[in-house]
Amino acid sequence: MYGIQDAKKIKLYSRMGKEVVSAVRRGGPNTASNMLLAALLEKFKVLDVPMEILECNIKRATKKGQEAYIEKIYEVVIYSITIFIYMLS
Repeated sequence: MYGIQDAKKIKLYSRMGKEVVSAVRRGGPNTASNMLLAALLEKFKVLDVPMEILECNIKRATKKGQEAYIEKIYEVVIYSITIFIYMLS
Protein backbone atom coordinates (compact mmCIF):
# COMPACT_ATOMS: atom_id res chain seq x y z
CA MET A 1 0.00 0.00 0.00
CA TYR A 2 0.99 3.59 -0.46
CA GLY A 3 2.05 5.63 2.52
CA ILE A 4 1.43 9.25 3.29
CA GLN A 5 4.78 10.30 1.79
CA ASP A 6 3.99 8.46 -1.44
CA ALA A 7 0.62 10.22 -1.69
CA LYS A 8 2.32 13.59 -1.24
CA LYS A 9 4.86 12.77 -3.96
CA ILE A 10 2.15 11.66 -6.38
CA LYS A 11 0.22 14.88 -5.79
CA LEU A 12 3.37 16.99 -6.27
CA TYR A 13 4.39 15.15 -9.46
CA SER A 14 0.90 15.52 -10.91
CA ARG A 15 0.78 19.26 -10.17
CA MET A 16 4.27 19.84 -11.55
CA GLY A 17 3.39 17.85 -14.67
CA LYS A 18 0.39 20.06 -15.36
CA GLU A 19 2.52 23.18 -14.92
CA VAL A 20 5.09 21.83 -17.39
CA VAL A 21 2.43 21.06 -20.00
CA SER A 22 0.99 24.56 -19.61
CA ALA A 23 4.43 26.20 -19.88
CA VAL A 24 5.36 24.21 -22.99
CA ARG A 25 2.09 25.10 -24.71
CA ARG A 26 2.68 28.78 -23.99
CA GLY A 27 6.30 29.12 -25.03
CA GLY A 28 7.54 25.90 -26.61
CA PRO A 29 9.80 23.10 -25.36
CA ASN A 30 13.08 25.04 -25.50
CA THR A 31 14.26 26.26 -22.07
CA ALA A 32 16.47 28.93 -23.67
CA SER A 33 13.49 30.77 -25.16
CA ASN A 34 10.81 29.73 -22.64
CA MET A 35 11.62 31.44 -19.34
CA LEU A 36 8.61 29.88 -17.58
CA LEU A 37 9.87 26.40 -18.44
CA ALA A 38 13.38 27.33 -17.29
CA ALA A 39 11.96 28.49 -13.95
CA LEU A 40 10.06 25.22 -13.62
CA LEU A 41 13.28 23.32 -14.31
CA GLU A 42 14.91 25.09 -11.37
CA LYS A 43 11.85 24.33 -9.25
CA PHE A 44 12.16 20.64 -10.22
CA LYS A 45 15.76 20.63 -9.00
CA VAL A 46 14.87 22.28 -5.69
CA LEU A 47 11.96 19.90 -5.00
CA ASP A 48 13.94 16.79 -6.12
CA VAL A 49 11.38 15.86 -8.75
CA PRO A 50 12.79 13.29 -11.20
CA MET A 51 13.74 14.69 -14.61
CA GLU A 52 11.86 11.81 -16.27
CA ILE A 53 8.63 13.50 -15.23
CA LEU A 54 9.75 16.74 -16.91
CA GLU A 55 10.76 14.96 -20.11
CA CYS A 56 7.59 12.88 -20.25
CA ASN A 57 5.35 15.93 -19.83
CA ILE A 58 7.27 17.93 -22.44
CA LYS A 59 6.73 15.08 -24.92
CA ARG A 60 3.06 14.90 -23.95
CA ALA A 61 2.60 18.66 -24.45
CA THR A 62 4.24 18.69 -27.88
CA LYS A 63 2.04 15.90 -29.27
CA LYS A 64 -0.73 16.92 -31.63
CA GLY A 65 -4.31 16.28 -30.61
CA GLN A 66 -3.75 16.75 -26.89
CA GLU A 67 -6.30 18.87 -25.09
CA ALA A 68 -5.01 21.97 -23.38
CA TYR A 69 -5.25 22.58 -19.67
CA ILE A 70 -7.48 25.46 -18.69
CA GLU A 71 -5.98 28.07 -16.40
CA LYS A 72 -8.29 29.90 -14.03
CA ILE A 73 -7.49 32.72 -11.65
CA TYR A 74 -10.00 33.61 -8.98
CA GLU A 75 -9.88 36.73 -6.84
CA VAL A 76 -11.48 36.44 -3.43
CA VAL A 77 -11.91 39.50 -1.18
CA ILE A 78 -12.79 38.88 2.45
CA TYR A 79 -12.75 41.74 4.93
CA SER A 80 -10.23 43.77 2.91
CA ILE A 81 -7.96 40.75 2.40
CA THR A 82 -7.42 39.80 -1.22
CA ILE A 83 -6.62 36.20 -2.07
CA PHE A 84 -5.74 35.02 -5.58
CA ILE A 85 -6.41 31.36 -6.33
CA TYR A 86 -4.62 29.93 -9.34
CA MET A 87 -6.08 26.71 -10.71
CA LEU A 88 -4.88 24.56 -13.56
CA SER A 89 -7.36 21.93 -14.74
